[in-house]
Amino acid sequence: MPKLSIIIPAYNNAHLLPETLDSIFSQDCEPFELIVVDDGSTDNTRDVVEGYGRGIVYLWQENSGGCSKPRNVGIRHATGEYIVMFDSDDIMMPGKIRWQMDFLDRNPGVDFVFTDFCDFHGTEILASHITTCPIFNSLPIQKVGEDAHVISSTDAYETLLVENFIGGSAMMFRKSLFNEAGPFDETLEVSEDIDFTLRVARTHAVGFINRIGHHRRLHDGNMTSKAEKILTRSLRVFGGHLSAPKSPTAQQRLIDKVAGLHGALAYHYRENARYGEALAEYRASLSLRPACLGTYKAMAKLAVMAIARGGK
Repeated sequence: MPKLSIIIPAYNNAHLLPETLDSIFSQDCEPFELIVVDDGSTDNTRDVVEGYGRGIVYLWQENSGGCSKPRNVGIRHATGEYIVMFDSDDIMMPGKIRWQMDFLDRNPGVDFVFTDFCDFHGTEILASHITTCPIFNSLPIQKVGEDAHVISSTDAYETLLVENFIGGSAMMFRKSLFNEAGPFDETLEVSEDIDFTLRVARTHAVGFINRIGHHRRLHDGNMTSKAEKILTRSLRVFGGHLSAPKSPTAQQRLIDKVAGLHGALAYHYRENARYGEALAEYRASLSLRPACLGTYKAMAKLAVMAIARGGK
């Protein structure tokens, strides 16, 4: 039985999937189980997977509208002790699996480890994601090996409230952690990664390997391009943590985060002439930060725009 299971949720990415599979099977590590969960694709994803061979486990399900359900299905089907989730359009860098498996083997008290990554679009590769996270880079992390570190639960959780420094394809974790932290929320079409990592970090230290483990593909089909959905789902995720923060720092960061999300959603509604919804979001923001002058100014602008355009 393999020690590692890799889960790939797939939906209509048949034209990109071979490059992803090639990058995974090029890893210099022990044999692993690879499970592709087809979330109701209407292209030739099945043909690509079955034609690729290599013992890939192919599972098909009706379209769920997001990554959470196929991830949960794949993880529950997995036989490995360690779990990696990898998006069907990302590219895995050589060594990623070996680095992370070695980390978990050497650090039995840590159940979750992630690597850095770069975004890319076409032939353009952007900067390392971690270099864009100044708060994360200021943390007092514990070095446990070459480029390997452990971040305390408190530091990881408090930082995730303001910087999402963990990519979905960057994670490796013990399957026992998934059983403990709970599955990916299947009602979230987006923001499911930060929801899961916040639940993990509330109670667990996390490992970090300061190396580029994958390239994340940016294209028009990425779900992250859907602004309104991201904002509303993020409000659900972060708002759900308001009632039970871990520390005064976490409490304040949560208040600022949720108030800011309400403000961003209000702006989105305002710019789309949805004035009543915008007003409700500004009021929600003020209920958390009543002294925020910027929100009052934004509401005044909203009133002017609504009157000028005859909006409601």
